[in-house]
Amino acid sequence: MSLSRLGRWVAGVRLSLAAYRYLTEAFDRFDERRACGRRERLGRRWWLLSWQREGRGLWMARLSGPEVMDTIERSGLTRCAAITRSTRAMKQNLSIRAQVDQDNEGWSTSPP
Repeated sequence: MSLSRLGRWVAGVRLSLAAYRYLTEAFDRFDERRACGRRERLGRRWWLLSWQREGRGLWMARLSGPEVMDTIERSGLTRCAAITRSTRAMKQNLSIRAQVDQDNEGWSTSPP
């Protein structure tokens, strides 16, 4: 269940503050477990993933790999949302780079 779905569900149900805290803490633990699994899977590709809490309740995910010189940073409402956005940006970056490399194939830097 995503954070937005949880928010809509909670908005439709009257909960005590203790129950709301319990649900948000449970969701946070679930999100962290999923994020750790994604870090492990991305690590098999030699991609380095980290995340941290930013202001305004957002999460920032940072993704880097041996194929790309820059670190890609994306934010999201949850760790997994930020990881998904950074992974998508990394794949787009690699796709564009592959297309440029393919278009430049056969070109020589030395004069004929």
